[in-house]
Amino acid sequence: MTQAILGLDIGRDALKAVAVTSQGRVVAAERIAVTPEISAEAALESLAGRMPGLSWRVVLSLPASDVMLRRVSLPFRDDGRIKKALPFALEPLLPMPVEEVVFDYLRLPDGDLLVAAADSRTLTDWVARTRKIFGPVIAADMAGALLLAAAGRTRDLKNFGILLDIGRNSTTAVFFDSGMPLSLRTFAFGGRRITQALAEDLLCDVEEAEAHKIGGRFPESDGAAVALCRTFCAELKHTLESLSLSGNQTNRPHQILLSGGASLFAPLSVELTRALGVKPEALDFVGDKTAQLDAKTAQTFLPQRMNTALAAALRSFGSRRSFNFLRDDAAAGHPFAAFRGRIRRLAVALALIVLLAAGSLYLGFHARQAEADALKGQVGALFKKHMGQGAVMVDPVGQLKAKLAENEKAFGLSQNTSDLTMAELLKEISFRITPEVDLTLSDLYFEHQTVLLKGEAASMDGIAVAAAELAKSPAFAAVKTGSTSMSSDKTKVNFDLRLELK
Repeated sequence: MTQAILGLDIGRDALKAVAVTSQGRVVAAERIAVTPEISAEAALESLAGRMPGLSWRVVLSLPASDVMLRRVSLPFRDDGRIKKALPFALEPLLPMPVEEVVFDYLRLPDGDLLVAAADSRTLTDWVARTRKIFGPVIAADMAGALLLAAAGRTRDLKNFGILLDIGRNSTTAVFFDSGMPLSLRTFAFGGRRITQALAEDLLCDVEEAEAHKIGGRFPESDGAAVALCRTFCAELKHTLESLSLSGNQTNRPHQILLSGGASLFAPLSVELTRALGVKPEALDFVGDKTAQLDAKTAQTFLPQRMNTALAAALRSFGSRRSFNFLRDDAAAGHPFAAFRGRIRRLAVALALIVLLAAGSLYLGFHARQAEADALKGQVGALFKKHMGQGAVMVDPVGQLKAKLAENEKAFGLSQNTSDLTMAELLKEISFRITPEVDLTLSDLYFEHQTVLLKGEAASMDGIAVAAAELAKSPAFAAVKTGSTSMSSDKTKVNFDLRLELK
């Protein structure tokens, strides 16, 4: 049976699948809408029913909104040491326990690591369903990084640019440098809001407005749809200014790449050009000769809508590295896995030889190591002074940067797509936790529909009362009490509360 790579784009509103043969020919492209009435497994089975009878190897694309990106700085570049230290460096940067995530990393030009982390339970569920219906899953990546890697195969990517993946309900912006992703932001702007604004301009229903949008029939004068695009461009400019202030990049991109079905709305390209001074380029991997369509698929294939699924399939044919949350599992399925045992035994023997040779060098190195330990002690004292006695030091500079970033999230604008604003969230918490409860909040984290509160209370009863009152709020789906401990002076109780938004 002929083998093919199946790129599966997992979206909030739809599942999209593109099949590519080893010759780079697209032989199938299908889309299934996801609704509350249709389970994920049923949607996958429906996709499988539309696909040709081939032997599949699958690459999953997770939505960018399900992935957290973090910059981490470690004092070494060896992959083995990085894998051991990275969980400890990530732990204070994530809104959930590090044991509950899977992660992979890319090396940035400045030596830092760009780490992508995703919920391990969600990924495990998708992999199990996909393997049951289609077969082996060889990689799991994220949407924005896949698009950027595929674009880099045929395009000259500038030293600073933006890739905008404009979906139905949200837009993912990937900021990159010479083909390497640097940062990612999600905006509450998408095709559905454009259609609603266009319906207001044309005084028609949403279905008719969607037809006008797809057909390119919309008023040229300013209206609600154009105003919506301008608002999005203004938010994008503010984000660029924020990146510039944090020292990541300049506030003017040299290249803008567009993908996603809503990117075909022409006024958006006009407003992006006007706001940022760069004319956007539409991503079309078929037009770029990255892949070829067979005669049947060419009749219904829409590049902008299917770009991510196609990029996932093309990932197996390219040499440009992206993330892979299944890197160890993929290695297990490699054709040469049968030789892994022999390779490991050879590696152990070589390691013993190197170890014996290094033993003699270690004695001379011991004195310098003692000096380094003394310097580390001084650094540790400064770290404890500014981060607190309970903080675990892995990389002082990186952790202090992370602390600043967390404070910026706590007191800045939220990047979530929830309808609840930061002001409304603070108002709700203040209303539920009354002054009678002797409780002081010290930290607030808000990301991916999860709010993490930290503080101290006079007693455990105060914590229980606060949790019970917050649980009554219609804004929270669940309120969980995390770790508690006595304060250093034994007069207060330190606590964590995790609030999950509806």
